Amino acid sequence: MIKNKKKKLLFLGFPFMLEGLYTKSDINNGYIAYSFNVLDELIKYYDVTVVTDKPSFFKKKNVEVCNIFNKNNLDENFSSSWKSLFSYILNPQEKIFQRDLIYRNWSVFSCLDIKKTNDLINDNNFSFVLFNRCDFFFLSLLFKNENQKKIMLSHDSQFLRKKSFSSAYKYQHRLLAFEKSVEQILYKDFNKIIAISPLEQKFFAQSVNSDRVVLYRPTINIPKQLAKISLKKTIKAYFLGSAHFSNAQLFLDAYSVVRLIRRSGLKIEFYGIGAFAKSLSKKDFSCNGYKLLGDIKDLNKVMLDLDLQICPIKMGSGAPTKIAEGLNFGHFILTSSFGSSVYPEFKETRIFTGNNPLIELKKMEAECEKKECFTSYKKYNKLNNLRDLI
Repeated sequence: MIKNKKKKLLFLGFPFMLEGLYTKSDINNGYIAYSFNVLDELIKYYDVTVVTDKPSFFKKKNVEVCNIFNKNNLDENFSSSWKSLFSYILNPQEKIFQRDLIYRNWSVFSCLDIKKTNDLINDNNFSFVLFNRCDFFFLSLLFKNENQKKIMLSHDSQFLRKKSFSSAYKYQHRLLAFEKSVEQILYKDFNKIIAISPLEQKFFAQSVNSDRVVLYRPTINIPKQLAKISLKKTIKAYFLGSAHFSNAQLFLDAYSVVRLIRRSGLKIEFYGIGAFAKSLSKKDFSCNGYKLLGDIKDLNKVMLDLDLQICPIKMGSGAPTKIAEGLNFGHFILTSSFGSSVYPEFKETRIFTGNNPLIELKKMEAECEKKECFTSYKKYNKLNNLRDLI
């Protein structure tokens, strides 16, 4: 349990450049959102030093910033060859590449000043060093001080991610067994592992003592008010997603749900919010109550006018931060059993998962007739307390 507010912590790190290179678009994704969730919580109890290539992003944060990244030094020959070898082959014309442990760490090592990193780690008396995701995995081997406390903020297991996508696309990824072996071996070197989901927590506990694996899910604040749904009025629904390739398909799945609701005679508007919209044609969805809004500077203003997030997630291994975002605004969530598994406190009060969306909407309407209650939020926050976990 954290007691001393003056202890020093190294947060290693926030590689915005690498995220931007990979997505070819925005860097507002689940990884970044969850990283800031954790950082904002740790700032309350520690003097934090953040390693990042974008110091300007932290001007309003009470942290020290250290930029030990070089410019983009990625070898295009290695990158293109690796992507060719280890992509998911959906069909002869389409491949999808998901970064693996080697590719992620190679990217970081290509852009990071290793000497400065080594000096920073070994010349400071940090209470612990927090490794932000597996991108920095192998940097743990640089430590000269064997007594240095190390914590892995996993979000999320590369093995579980590959396993999920392999199952979804019926394609056995060539590095699947490798990912599992490396994670189970090297994660033993960490004093604590912070898992983002119950599934991930269970996986790591198979090879590490369970008391060293703690669960910390995305931050969900108690909203000022809860959204209301009436089947007699127009429902304002939306899908929210980053530029990750899976979000365009998720939007189309959500769009199918909306069309089903419309055919029942209910009035519903549907908005596509986020960078995923760049891969779709706006003219195909900007009529009759459908609209692709894309990236929005003032997200709060738009979200406050919405009621329902439709998010039919079918695969993954971490925690869908888009659902946490919706809950932060008091919205109802219509999702799958997988989508709700990280947030069981909200099931049947804010999150609904049945196969028939019309039945679920009636349940939401019935929920609105009850006295406004934030019990689910309070229960979640009581369990999701990073201060008590580390």
